[in-house]
Amino acid sequence: MPTKWGKLDKDKNFGDLPDVAEAQSNLGLPTFAVALSPTADTTLTQLAGNPGGPQRALFILTQPSEEDSPDGTYSVVWPKPGTPTLAAPAVYWGEGDNGAASEIYDSVNVYELVTADGIHWYGRTIGAGMA
Repeated sequence: MPTKWGKLDKDKNFGDLPDVAEAQSNLGLPTFAVALSPTADTTLTQLAGNPGGPQRALFILTQPSEEDSPDGTYSVVWPKPGTPTLAAPAVYWGEGDNGAASEIYDSVNVYELVTADGIHWYGRTIGAGMA
């Protein structure tokens, strides 16, 4: 099946979900749970407009079920504008890690993003394809 391009949903911060709320409480860092879909947006509004300075955030991305998306799963495109700002931050990945989401139905992908200035975020994949 062809992979469809999905994006992060800029308006979803599911802080009321027990596991996400627990992660925020226990880890003391913003946690964003995102169900991948074709109508989401990759502007990382969750991170845009932050006050700057050192920060850390977790993103928990979930692929849809085969029933909900019979034409395939979604890929993730992380923002990387040419001139990043607090309003439009960029995400950079280390060698061998590009923040790609697993193409397994119903799988969960977890990413940690850190920044020193709120503009340049550095990502690492904590877990991919967890089903």
